[in-house]
Amino acid sequence: MDYQTWVNKALLKIGELDEGSTFVLKDLFPGVEWHTLARGEKLNLGRKFKANVDSKIIPYVVIVDSPKGTSTTHKKVK
Repeated sequence: MDYQTWVNKALLKIGELDEGSTFVLKDLFPGVEWHTLARGEKLNLGRKFKANVDSKIIPYVVIVDSPKGTSTTHKKVK
């Protein structure tokens, strides 16, 4: 799996969101696209995405809530 391709797709979708919008990663992949990934791929993609947000590689996105064992909620900021 090419994780960078999936991160790039997510960035394009984030660009379409209004400032202040909250989302979980799977919200950025409409229809069945998210469901084509295996569970392990989803988990790894989520970890990579979160690490990119934490390190500011992905700008204009902050983590709102990161409960253990569930999806991290993000927010698009200015």
